[in-house]
Amino acid sequence: MKPEHCTDDELIEILYGVREPTTHAAICAECRAKLADLERLRAAAAAPPEISAEFLHTQRQRVFERAERYASRPNFRWAPSLAASAAVFLGLLISTPVPKSQPVASVPSDAQLFSEINALLETPEPLAAAPIRNLFEE
Repeated sequence: MKPEHCTDDELIEILYGVREPTTHAAICAECRAKLADLERLRAAAAAPPEISAEFLHTQRQRVFERAERYASRPNFRWAPSLAASAAVFLGLLISTPVPKSQPVASVPSDAQLFSEINALLETPEPLAAAPIRNLFEE
């Protein structure tokens, strides 16, 4: 009776040290080959990528070109602040209560003013005494 081969999950656990290698994995040529393939894939994935100096130079040049294009555009950073300030100003202007119009007092003519002054001067009692007199008469 031939023992079953290790599953891929078991081989991955062996590769990362989660599980102890089984005797089957050490004996079976097919399982050892799969484990070796997984080790090569792991090493290739962990290796730094090979990037040529020419590629990096071209990429750096493109970055500089974009930065120059961005710097040459007009700078409108103040526009949102200006719009917000204008909105606040208009809001305050609209919400400020309008004072009610006061009725204009009619200005008496000079003749009427002098006649009222003469009437006050000709009364025998002072005006302050009139309210007190009214209290005693009741």
